[in-house]
Amino acid sequence: GGADNANLAAELGISEEALDAAIEEARTNSESREEFEQALASALGISEDALQSARETARESALTQALADGDITQEEYDLIMARRALGEYTDRDEILAGALGISVSELQAAQDEGKRIPDLLDELGISQEDFQIAVDAAHDAALAQAVSDGVITQEQADQLAEAGKGGPGGPGGPGGP
Repeated sequence: GGADNANLAAELGISEEALDAAIEEARTNSESREEFEQALASALGISEDALQSARETARESALTQALADGDITQEEYDLIMARRALGEYTDRDEILAGALGISVSELQAAQDEGKRIPDLLDELGISQEDFQIAVDAAHDAALAQAVSDGVITQEQADQLAEAGKGGPGGPGGPGGP
């Protein structure tokens, strides 16, 4: 919404009003996030890949502008970029499924049935503590691999590790706010 939509509209070369109309149409014609992405791309007359690419470019432009305007520091900018780069190393569903000892397709099927992580923990006989340890280990392994690959620095990995203590979906964790 808001500034993000303005940047996306500019990147797509359309008005904010046209983007808002396409978003409303997509909301009406979809029930899930995946369907929404398909419906939005269709309403805009572009491919999902083109939509994703435009979003990424718009986000990078917004970050660059925030840095130039002094809204964020260079360190904050670098950490945001590191978190984005780390995203290629962390797949929320893979981390959760691995910590539960099930496949990603089994996790997705359970979620489609309305089961939440606490339900699965009970069903599988896994304690919250053991689950969190497994999630943290997977996150730490992803950080180590990203450092090893030269995608992020060790300092950035340390900052992201501290921020990620909430786990996937938790505060600061992959997939979290």
